[in-house]
Amino acid sequence: MNRLLPEAIPAAIGLSFVFRPFFPKIGKDDTTAGEKSHITDRTFMVVLEKGRERVGQWVEESVDVLADYRKAFGKDPPAMARLAVMSDTDNAGGSAVAYLDFIEVYR
Repeated sequence: MNRLLPEAIPAAIGLSFVFRPFFPKIGKDDTTAGEKSHITDRTFMVVLEKGRERVGQWVEESVDVLADYRKAFGKDPPAMARLAVMSDTDNAGGSAVAYLDFIEVYR
């Protein structure tokens, strides 16, 4: 599948910070629960929001990517990384609109 990349470059692993409006929110601290992706064990999902209470509202999120990566994979991330922002509803059969205002990454 990765025929264009040299063999020395490993397949990417990553974190997905997700909003799941169709999953019920269980408790106050339930939003930070993490789980492996159902598609690949190389991706760990951190659920930032569950439930429909904040659908249609402007939501500001702040995450500690380094701590979440260490928790998910038990090691430090590589020296270089990529950032991707996506909306994905194909598994739920829905549609979504997402607006981004500002992304800041810092040490």
